[in-house]
Amino acid sequence: MGSLKVDNPGVAILEKTIKSCISDAIDSLGIMYKIFVRAKSSDSIEGKIKKKEKEGVPYTPDGKKMQDFIGVRVVTYFYEDEELLRVFFQERFPDYKFESQETRETIFEPQRRNLVCQLSRISEEAVQTFEELKPTLNHSELMDSTFELQLRTVFSEGWHEIDHALKYKCKEEWDGLFEESRMFCGLLATLETADRSLKKIFDDLAYKHYKQKNWQAMLRTKYRLHFENRNLRDEIADIFNQNNDVAKRLFKADRKQIFLKIISSGYKMKPSFDHLVYVVNYLIEDSSQEINKLVPGYIMIDLKNKFPKNDV
Repeated sequence: MGSLKVDNPGVAILEKTIKSCISDAIDSLGIMYKIFVRAKSSDSIEGKIKKKEKEGVPYTPDGKKMQDFIGVRVVTYFYEDEELLRVFFQERFPDYKFESQETRETIFEPQRRNLVCQLSRISEEAVQTFEELKPTLNHSELMDSTFELQLRTVFSEGWHEIDHALKYKCKEEWDGLFEESRMFCGLLATLETADRSLKKIFDDLAYKHYKQKNWQAMLRTKYRLHFENRNLRDEIADIFNQNNDVAKRLFKADRKQIFLKIISSGYKMKPSFDHLVYVVNYLIEDSSQEINKLVPGYIMIDLKNKFPKNDV
């Protein structure tokens, strides 16, 4: 998603408003990511309108409209976090439209993971800014008050940039070039394999740190969050050293299920080693009462409110 020079200050304000809202939401999970926000240039708007007309599905004021005047791309470091964010945003934007295509078992193709979301889910300010912008934009009658949210991994991001610029925008130039198209898609298959290999490497690292009682390193490589620069509390490490079963339960906890519970509850994670231990220990079965005694009162109240024990 290339950066564009924006001469219209209203566009810059809308981009900033959306980026701030999306960033704040993802930060509440603590996962590692990058975010890019851009508005289409006048040339891009004209190009897409003509492309839709050529395809026989033109935009109309009373029918289907352009839904990606503003585009947001969130790039995660790990592919399982891309999956978590899909669930997260589907819950945050319940009136979303999820664009995808059927997967064919014998043919490898890039998968669309795009969500079309209403600006009203960002804020009334965003809707108002967009309405104030419309008189200054060409073809505003063909634009919907939505934005497109794309989810990618770090490995797949570069491939998709090339695909969009040099293949998607000029599909006719690839007609009949089966071998080259197959090889190009094969590169994405390699990158998806790399995504899974990366997770496996860190899972193996987490196990080695667990066996060596390197507790902070175990937590970092097992849960892979954007941790604060603050060491694990000595009292927690002492409990792990004295009772290996407590450390083992945190190591063996299902990371995906833990974060799905956090997402569904709306709980805000503070990406510190201590806070992670408090939350995971509270959510797993047979949680350690020794750990619970270390949890600050205000955090324990929040945990009990967000995760009633009959829901855990």
